[in-house]
Amino acid sequence: QDLLDFVIEDERLSVVKVYASWCKTCKVFDVRYRKLASQFGDKYDSKTGTEITQKGRVRFAEMQFDNPNNEEMCKVLNATKLPYIFLYKGSKGKMKEFQCSPTKFKMLTDAVNEYADPVVGDSEMNRELEKLPVLNRDDLEESPQDGNATIAAQSMSSNGEDTIDGLKQQLVTIENEKIEMFEIMKAQIEYDKTYIKKLETGVETQRSMLEAKDGEISNITTIMEQQHSVLKSKEEEMQTLTINFNHQREENHQAIDELSDYKSQVTQLTNRISELVETITSLEQESSINENAAQEKERQLIQQIEEREEEKELYEKERNSIRKLTMLGVKRVGRGIRSLVPRVRRK
Repeated sequence: QDLLDFVIEDERLSVVKVYASWCKTCKVFDVRYRKLASQFGDKYDSKTGTEITQKGRVRFAEMQFDNPNNEEMCKVLNATKLPYIFLYKGSKGKMKEFQCSPTKFKMLTDAVNEYADPVVGDSEMNRELEKLPVLNRDDLEESPQDGNATIAAQSMSSNGEDTIDGLKQQLVTIENEKIEMFEIMKAQIEYDKTYIKKLETGVETQRSMLEAKDGEISNITTIMEQQHSVLKSKEEEMQTLTINFNHQREENHQAIDELSDYKSQVTQLTNRISELVETITSLEQESSINENAAQEKERQLIQQIEEREEEKELYEKERNSIRKLTMLGVKRVGRGIRSLVPRVRRK
């Protein structure tokens, strides 16, 4: 959001440099980048450092790649090869982007010359840009003596044709080149010193870590030997457990077979029980029918018994009547005999 605000708040050309604190090339590039910004960028109040006293043709800014707040933005912008340059121009948006090393610094000056607004004359702008030295890869390893040889060669080639003003201007340019080279070499040396200190600290740290690791390895070796003996005992236990497991598995197979037989027996019993239930049901039905018939038979028998009782009572009555009649007949016969005897005796 800060980058977007910076780009759209002004219609002038805006140059944004993406760098990282660990990038050695970025530190060398930064020297020339700041010089370019001081020549064509905004002029700030020396006291406040934030108030613009004079606007330049170009606005300069930078964004740190390894800052957590900028990490996502750098990935979105695909700024992975450092240092990386973006050129924006207000509402027109992004004009150009490229990776720019110190040896390719002329790409940046050419882009500034192409896209910057012509506030001053083009010839003056070109002259100012030409004052910035073109740094080649061989120049980074060039010594001050080589620079003096170049000066002598240039002086000899002039053959006295240059004026005193031209020589002064040339000397100023060469002096600026030397100063810039000195600043670049100084930045490289400072970075190398810092980097070497970091390496030394890292080496010491690694050495102490290695010593600690040696102690840890010794401890781990002892522990490994103990673990090895424990592992052997565990292996013996595993063998015993394996044998027991095999026996148990055989017993389980036998139990499974027995369970299968039991299941088949249970199935047969279930079927038999179903048949018995059906038989009992049919017997209950028959019993119900027979019970009804028995009740009917019992009723008939009771009726017959009652009839027999009635007949018996009648028979007893008739028998009693016959007995009475018999008794009466016997009495009459006795009377007749008693009356007959005297008559016989008389005769």
